Amino acid sequence: MYQGCGHSPPFFSGTKLVAATWWLYAIVLFHTYNGALVAFLSIPKQGKTINTLQELAEQQELKWTFLKGSAHQNLFNEFSNSDIYRTIGKGASDLVNSSQQGLKFVLSGHYAFIKEKSYLDYMLFQDYNKTHSCRMHKAREEFFKVGFGFALQQRSPYLHIINKGIKRMLHNGLVEKWKRRYWPKTGNCDMASDQNTISLENLQGIFLVYAVGIVLSAIILCTEYALHSKRNQKLKSEG
Repeated sequence: MYQGCGHSPPFFSGTKLVAATWWLYAIVLFHTYNGALVAFLSIPKQGKTINTLQELAEQQELKWTFLKGSAHQNLFNEFSNSDIYRTIGKGASDLVNSSQQGLKFVLSGHYAFIKEKSYLDYMLFQDYNKTHSCRMHKAREEFFKVGFGFALQQRSPYLHIINKGIKRMLHNGLVEKWKRRYWPKTGNCDMASDQNTISLENLQGIFLVYAVGIVLSAIILCTEYALHSKRNQKLKSEG
């Protein structure tokens, strides 16, 4: 003996089918868009940036310059042992008389300025604080590394004391601590040049897709409702 209801709607009705299809589509779309968004933010956007002397010498869009009468002019002279140094020296044009003039050349968009890393860090820091924008890019390659020291009188009794104190500060990490605290921070501009930033414009695609999906679902639902109402009216008229 069996007992059941008089009418059992089909399990896969039109509304359920649309809902199931839409949820499946939304899940796939979410993971696809999420992966694309992560790739967009994590992979640097390759712009026309120069990070090495070799890249500077091989390109044709930018000229380069450095201070006239500086150590760089001696480094890049024709008697240098390095081919790339000689190439940079021969290709340099319009040597500047001051660092501020070099900065103006860089901001003109037609020059690269070769200068000590410490000064470039300070220059980027000052320009960012003044304009709140990253108008310049610092190349990553470091070359011609030189050190700084104290000049003392020959046979000075303080030489051993100063050398010992400097070594102790280096070993204890005190110099690195001072550098992190007082050294100009150019991380904002470094990040801006290497990574993309997300904005509402980057997300408008996902909202557009959802809007189209909602509109299509509403159209299908209204069509199904109209057909269902028409079928009910027909059954009532026949009854």
